Amino acid sequence: MQTITLNKLTVSPLNVRKLDASDVTELKASIKSHGLIQNLTVIKGKKGKFEVIAGGRRLLALQALASQGEISADYEVPCVIREASDAVEVSLAENAMRKDMHPADQYKAFKTMKDEGRSEEHIAASFGVPALHVKKMLKLATVSPVIFEQFAAGLIDLEAIKAFTMTDEHAKQEEVLLALGDDRVTASSVRRLLSEGKVTDNDLIVQFVGKDAYLKAGGAVETDLFSTTVHFTDKPLLETLKNAKLEALKQAALAEGWAWVIVEDTVSSHTRYHAPRISPEGVPLTETETEEYKRLDALDDEYRERVNNDDELSSDEQEAWDKVTARLQALNDKENEFSPDEKAKAGVHISMGWRGETLQICGLLEEAEEEEEENGEGTTEENSDAPAPVKAEHSQALQRELAGHCGAALRCDMMDNAALARDTLIVTLAAQAFYRFGRSYLSLQSSSMNITYTTETVEGSLADTLFNERMAYWKEQLPTEESELFSFIKEMENEQRGLLLAFLVSRMIGVSSSNAELMEKANTDMTTWWKPTIKNYLGRISKKQILSLVEKLCDRRKAQSIEGMKKAALQEAAEKLIDGKNWLPAEMRVGEVNKPAEEALAA
Repeated sequence: MQTITLNKLTVSPLNVRKLDASDVTELKASIKSHGLIQNLTVIKGKKGKFEVIAGGRRLLALQALASQGEISADYEVPCVIREASDAVEVSLAENAMRKDMHPADQYKAFKTMKDEGRSEEHIAASFGVPALHVKKMLKLATVSPVIFEQFAAGLIDLEAIKAFTMTDEHAKQEEVLLALGDDRVTASSVRRLLSEGKVTDNDLIVQFVGKDAYLKAGGAVETDLFSTTVHFTDKPLLETLKNAKLEALKQAALAEGWAWVIVEDTVSSHTRYHAPRISPEGVPLTETETEEYKRLDALDDEYRERVNNDDELSSDEQEAWDKVTARLQALNDKENEFSPDEKAKAGVHISMGWRGETLQICGLLEEAEEEEEENGEGTTEENSDAPAPVKAEHSQALQRELAGHCGAALRCDMMDNAALARDTLIVTLAAQAFYRFGRSYLSLQSSSMNITYTTETVEGSLADTLFNERMAYWKEQLPTEESELFSFIKEMENEQRGLLLAFLVSRMIGVSSSNAELMEKANTDMTTWWKPTIKNYLGRISKKQILSLVEKLCDRRKAQSIEGMKKAALQEAAEKLIDGKNWLPAEMRVGEVNKPAEEALAA
C-alpha cells in the first residue's frame, strides 16, 4: 500500500459500479469526522494518473471535500495498486462480495455513542444525517432486547419494530409479540394492539373536547416518532370532559329561554332532517339598534369608497372597519333569531357534529300524536257522500321506509357473501362501462348514509345495528395509518380479504329498485330482519288498515275486540296480536323466500 495525492486520482472506466455524485453526502461527513477509514484500489493510468477501480464513492467524497476547501488538492490517499489486467475482476469482487451492515448493528452503534456521552447533534454531524434521523435510530435501539434480537435475525421487519416504539414498556412490547405469534407481527397489527384503549387525535371526541382542554385537565398524550398520529391515553377523562362540555351547552341554552334541551353524543337522521320544528320570525331591532345600524352602515360605505378609490387603509383603520362589519353582521343576524315566545314553546338538540364541532338544532317541537276523528277516516257530513279517491295502500313516505329496511337487510346478507359481493361489483362496473343505460346495483360513493339519512325508522333496527357492529369490527382490524393499507391487505388471508370486500360492497347498497333482484340472489328473508311494530309500520297506517290486518292475520273476533280503542291503545294491542305472524307488506315480499307467509294466509 502507498499514498497517492488526491489530484492524481480519477475514476476508472473499468469500475463496475456506476457512480452517482449526489450519493456521497453521508460519506463525506464521515470522512470529515473520522478520516478515510478504507483504502482505495487503483491501476496505473496515463500521464502519471491513477484510475480507481474500487472505492469510487470514497474518491467522489474526497473530491467534494477538496472543492469545498475542507481538504487540500494534494491530500494523501492510501491506495493499493493492482495490475490493469485484474481491474474488472477486482472491482467486481469488492462490490459483489460486500454485504451491507444490518440496520440493527447501526442502531446499536448509535446507542453506544450516545451512552458514551455524544449528543444526537454530534452523531448526526459526524455521519451527515439529520438529527431527527439519529433520534429515530436511537429510539429503535431501545425496544425490548427480545424483539430487537428477532429484528436482527430477520424475523421482524423494520416497519414492525418501528411500531413497537409506540410504548417504552418492554413488558407491554413483549406481551404484544406473544399475542401476535411469530407469523403475524406486522406494523399494523402491532399498532392496533398497542393503541387499544387509546384515542387518536382525529377521533370525534378529541376534536370536540380539544387538545388544550384535555392537557389542562391533566390528560397525557403519546406521540409516535414514525407516525403523525397522536394518541390520547386517558379515554375516561375525555368522556368526562365531553359530558361536561355538553352539559354546559345545555345549561346555556336553557338560560337563553328554550323550553327544553336534549343532549346526545350524536344526532339521529330523524332529528336532523325530519323532526317537526318552527322557523324563526326574527327579532326586530330596537330603536337604539336601528340608529346604530344606520351609523355603522354609513361608516362602512365610507371605508368601501376609500378602498374602491385605491386609498390604502392603515392597520388601525382596517381593524376598525373589521369591527364595523362584524357588528353589522350581528345586527343582521337578529332577523334569524328566535324570539323569547318562540323559545318558550320549542327546544334544542345539542350534539357533536361529525367533524367534532358543536351541533345545535334549534326550534324543535315535541312530536304530537295524530288523533283520528271518531267517525273513521276523518270524513265530515260535507264530504261523506263524495266518492273516496283511489289511494295507494301505503304513503310514499312509508314505502320509502319499507324499501330502506329491505336495503339494510340486504347489506347484512351481502357482507357475509363474498362471491355475490364480488359479482355485484363487477356487474355494476361492467354495466356502466359497456352499456349505454347500464343498471347500477351499487352507489359507488361507498356510503351507507344514503339509507339511514333518508329514512326515519331504519336507524337502530336489527339490520342497522349488526351492520354498525361489523363496521366497528373492520375499523378495529384495519391499520391506523392509511399508508399501511396496501401491505395489510396483501398479508390478509384470502377468506378475510373476501369478507372485507363483501362488507365494502355492502356499504354501497342504498334504497334502490335494483335491490329486489339482489335480494333474490342473496336469499334475503325479510321476516328475519323486520316485523311490524308501532314505530316502523302500525303507527304510520290508518286505524282501518290496522283492524283489517289483525282480522287477516288473526280473526274477525280479535279485530272486533280492539275496534273501540283509541288509536294509541289500539296500536299497542294490534302489535301484540300480530307478533310472530311473520307477515310482510307487499313492498317487502321479494323473492320466493318472502312469499310463504302471504300464501299461507291466502290459503
